Amino acid sequence: MFTGWLKAFPSGRALSREERAAGLSSVSYDKVGLDEQLSLTRLNYNFSEFVDRAFRVRGSAATLLGFFSFLIVMGTILALWSLTYDLASGGKHDVVELLTTVCIGSVFLVFFLIAIWYVSLRKELFAYRYYPVRFNRTSGMVSIFRHNGRNGVLSIPFDQVFWFVGRGDRMEFLCDLRGAVLDGEKIVHMFSVGHYFEAAGEQRVRSLWSFICTYMEGGADLLAARGVKANIDLSVEPTWRNCWRWVMLTMGAPFAQLRYVLAPIYYPVLTIMAAWRWLALNSCRKPKWPLDLFSGRSSAIEPGAWREPALIGEFEVDPGARLQTPGGKR
Repeated sequence: MFTGWLKAFPSGRALSREERAAGLSSVSYDKVGLDEQLSLTRLNYNFSEFVDRAFRVRGSAATLLGFFSFLIVMGTILALWSLTYDLASGGKHDVVELLTTVCIGSVFLVFFLIAIWYVSLRKELFAYRYYPVRFNRTSGMVSIFRHNGRNGVLSIPFDQVFWFVGRGDRMEFLCDLRGAVLDGEKIVHMFSVGHYFEAAGEQRVRSLWSFICTYMEGGADLLAARGVKANIDLSVEPTWRNCWRWVMLTMGAPFAQLRYVLAPIYYPVLTIMAAWRWLALNSCRKPKWPLDLFSGRSSAIEPGAWREPALIGEFEVDPGARLQTPGGKR
């Protein structure tokens, strides 16, 4: 689930036999069943842009537990020093012994605090809202956003990336579209495009791959010719309504259908998880592409741009009929 995010993709090694066998071709791909799988954020005549697999799990229960643990440890440290001050002020305890004890205890707690931050929170809070991948059909390049700083964007020709169906490290039934940048046989950088999927995972990855290949081959016109509607369903704006809807979608249709029966459980859980996702995303910066990467041209207004929704599923007549959790069928 957290592959490629809290746990980085592998690098510095050769592709495994399984990864080689799962390779995808940009020449012989399915011409039917194209679907951006709720991963597309922008599309116009020049480029299309997608989130990576980490976007789906932002504000997860695992990092929420880490956040609560962080607060508990912080509170324990403050309470420990407050108690020490009260005892020292009373004059009945040796100040040196008290300070020695509290300092030793604080060191252990601070190490625990650092461990919690490093393992579960450093990429959740005060990072980036999402990490876009841009396919530029004009230049034939793929650009992977990593950070806003120097060398924060990696650009490479589309046909020089080894594309394959990736799988989770521990949960191998989770599939995603993955690209590997190679130097000879060695992996220099690995990244994902779009969400990860459980149900019909490989099929959904291939439909996303077909969407991308069709776009790179003939742009929006070819997508339209193959029956794809000019709609973007995913909004990456960190509003409360988007966070609420995203959590509701990822909880799945079965829970939504039973929401009135399970109301005492369903709505409190939904509210807590939506609030955590909202807090996490709003603590983060919006990714910004360097202007010099695209010849100094602003990409705010592009010809042939598809409408971008402010709300997830804004342009759907019946969002529930098409917008299912990324793990379910669409």
